[in-house]
Amino acid sequence: MQNGDCDIYLDIYDDGLQTAVKNGNPQMITKYIEEGLEQSSHVMCLVSEGTIKSWWVPYELGYGKRANKDLSTLTLKGTVTLPPFLEISTILRGTKSLNDYLQSISDRVSRSVYESLRQSLKSHVVPIHPLDNYLDWKY
Repeated sequence: MQNGDCDIYLDIYDDGLQTAVKNGNPQMITKYIEEGLEQSSHVMCLVSEGTIKSWWVPYELGYGKRANKDLSTLTLKGTVTLPPFLEISTILRGTKSLNDYLQSISDRVSRSVYESLRQSLKSHVVPIHPLDNYLDWKY
C-alpha cells in the first residue's frame, strides 16, 4: 500500500496471507508474515485487545527483532496492560509519543519518507487530532 512516499505493509491487505489464514495454513501464514517483515525497515505493532491475545504477534516481533528491524508498539486509547513480549519494542502511547518517534527515526530513513509522514501529521497540530479518538494525546 502506498502512502505518499511511504510504503506501508498492513497484513489485512495481504491477499495471500488472508487466504492462508482463512485456510488455516500455518506454513503459508508464516511465509507471508516473514515476506512482509523482510520488506520492511520498521515494524510497528498496533495494540488492541485482539493483538494481546494473538499467538502470531510475539512471532512477528521476534522475527522482526532477529532481522534487526526497528520495533515499536502503538497502543490504542484505553489499552489494557501490555504483555511482556511487547517490552522489546519502543512503546508509543499516544499522538505526542508517535510524533516524537517519527522525528527520532527521521535520521535513519529516507528524508522523503519522513517528510511524507510529517506532512500528513502536520495538519493535525491543532487541539483535536483525528487520532485522539484512538490514542491518548498527552503521552
